[in-house]
Amino acid sequence: MQLSYLISFLFYGSVIIYCSLGVYIFTLHTSSALHRSFFLFCLSLGIWAFTYSVATCAPDYEECLFWRQIAVFGWGFIYSFLLHFILILTEKQEVLRQKGIYVLLYLPCLINIYANFLNQEIARRQFELIYTATGWINISNTTGWDYFYYCYYLIITVII
Repeated sequence: MQLSYLISFLFYGSVIIYCSLGVYIFTLHTSSALHRSFFLFCLSLGIWAFTYSVATCAPDYEECLFWRQIAVFGWGFIYSFLLHFILILTEKQEVLRQKGIYVLLYLPCLINIYANFLNQEIARRQFELIYTATGWINISNTTGWDYFYYCYYLIITVII
């Protein structure tokens, strides 16, 4: 068995764990905002892991690039979902009632989706994919979009 397939299976195993945990928690109390936000957090992790599972074993560059671009629907939302979950968990209702909070929470996600999925020119510059014994890997070019993402998750981490 190739090492890339083993890595892919590990990613896929994490998909099963994330999605099972998210669905289980969601079904405990479907009307709870806390349970819904945790489910979205787990779903985001699942999407991220699934796309990397497929991209790792992709037969060619184009397919790997496609799955790496789809991965933005996982890693692009994860920190916003996490912060939203933490705000609900810590009962920061006054923060969640503010009009602009959801724009501040989810605007970076939409910007990431634009840069890494919708705008093909930017997306192609973001990924320098190389096939190795462990599958396809990305050698980051460290563009302005990378710095945007670093700031995004650093700010969310500091807030949490």
